[in-house]
Amino acid sequence: MQDNRRHKRFQSDSMELNGKMIMAQKVEIIDISLGGIALKTDKRLNVGREYLIKLGYKGESIDMKGTIIRCELSNIEEGSDGECVSIYSAGIMFKYMPSTIDDSCIMQ
Repeated sequence: MQDNRRHKRFQSDSMELNGKMIMAQKVEIIDISLGGIALKTDKRLNVGREYLIKLGYKGESIDMKGTIIRCELSNIEEGSDGECVSIYSAGIMFKYMPSTIDDSCIMQ
C-alpha cells in the first residue's frame, strides 16, 4: 500500500524520544513527523480537541500543541495496582510548525 502522508514518519523505537501529557500516566510515542504524532496513552483524548504534549529527547524538551484527529481503544492492560487500564491509540496533528523546517533536517 502506498503511503500518501505529507511528511516522512520516524519510528520512536530507534530514538530516545518520550512524551508527557497532563492527566496521563502513560504516553508511548509510536512515530512522529513534522505534521503530527501517533501515540498510545492511558487517557481517552477527544477528537477535534486541542492538547499540549511535552516531547523530550536527550534532556531537552519542547511543548507542542495539536488537534486530535483520531483516538480509539486499542488495549486493556493490568496496572501496577492490579486494576484494568484502558490504552488508547491516538493521532495528533500539530497545530503549528515553522515553514522553514523540512523532513531532511530532523532526526539527524
